[in-house]
Amino acid sequence: MGATSRLDMRPASSAICLRENYHGKHHLALLLSIVLVVACAAFAGTTPAPRHRFWVSAGQGFGLLIAAAEYSCAYQTGRYLVMARCCATGIPVMIDAPPPYIADFGLLFGLGSAGRTVHRSVAAGISYVEAAGGLRTVGIPLEAGITWTPLPVVGIGATLFGNLNTILPFAGIVLHLRAGKLR
Repeated sequence: MGATSRLDMRPASSAICLRENYHGKHHLALLLSIVLVVACAAFAGTTPAPRHRFWVSAGQGFGLLIAAAEYSCAYQTGRYLVMARCCATGIPVMIDAPPPYIADFGLLFGLGSAGRTVHRSVAAGISYVEAAGGLRTVGIPLEAGITWTPLPVVGIGATLFGNLNTILPFAGIVLHLRAGKLR
């Protein structure tokens, strides 16, 4: 009876683990988000895409909490695009405890441009943010991406994403595969 079991020593919830273990890292996410906003401003004067485009995209990479994933679908007409996205960052495996994570589900509006085989885009919007332990809030999602499109229907590239929110601002970078009408 005097011995403490391993289960008694774990945090009461993943939310506590998120706040205690990653409290100082929100400054890094905020800095990356500021860099992303500056990138958005830099892309504002780029050449617009000549016609309608649409795509779905999926990517994995690294984020504030080690692993990151991002999934999106977008429609672009001329220079303007609208995008629905889901992105998350978390720790993939933890024994005897739910893994800490933070995710957003957002609607973003932005600008896109395209050369013959390269597509660039930046976007910002509003999102629903959820974190481990049932924490929920509203956030401002940000995203910048570049995609090489060797074929008119498939491309590969990188996406830098971030989210400014009251739980834990976060950011990440993923390598993505994109499919759709890209040229």
